[in-house]
Amino acid sequence: MLPILPGQEGSGKPVQCYITESAKKRLKNKGARLGQTGSDLARRATRMLTRRVEETPAEAPRHIAEESGLYRELRQGDAQSFQVYLPVKTKRRAERAVVRLRRGPGGRPDQKSLLQAAARVAIETPDEKMRPPLLRARDRPEVND
Repeated sequence: MLPILPGQEGSGKPVQCYITESAKKRLKNKGARLGQTGSDLARRATRMLTRRVEETPAEAPRHIAEESGLYRELRQGDAQSFQVYLPVKTKRRAERAVVRLRRGPGGRPDQKSLLQAAARVAIETPDEKMRPPLLRARDRPEVND
């Protein structure tokens, strides 16, 4: 097993999500309520939103471009953001989703707007849908007494 490098506590590629301080707090609180971290919720919401782009590309740009008080504009030299580590596979899917949306009609979303929308989805989606899936019997580790 390889050691975890400093700054790489989570697995994957770091991405910045520009959301307000109150949105960060809401995301972290919701994660704590569900026994997860805010990053876990943001990763799950990114996968949900990417899947939505893949399945219904006509509706996705409107959903991503939706205005929200949870977003914060990126400023020159601004280092404050919510950092999420996305698995490489999820990051690639998100990048392909943005490219796919740019080819279609409607707005011109970028990765920043996709990640902001994912944070909004994580905060606004009911708790039941943000819980991790239950392990099926065949996926559970065996316990030997």
